[in-house]
Amino acid sequence: MSAAGIPYFTAADIHASTTPAMAVTAIEDALRSGLDPKDDLVRTTTGLRHGQFLLMPSEAGDSAASR
Repeated sequence: MSAAGIPYFTAADIHASTTPAMAVTAIEDALRSGLDPKDDLVRTTTGLRHGQFLLMPSEAGDSAASR
């Protein structure tokens, strides 16, 4: 999927493309390959008139994302 050329995935996209076991294997493989979550980018909050956004950027290798 994409909006304005920025790719994104819905929960339905993720459920259709992987299983819980595949997700666990991917996480284990990343950790065994040297990914250390404590070295990831800092989560930040941005205030809104009626709440906050929680910004959760991440980067590994040549990939980056935000949740």
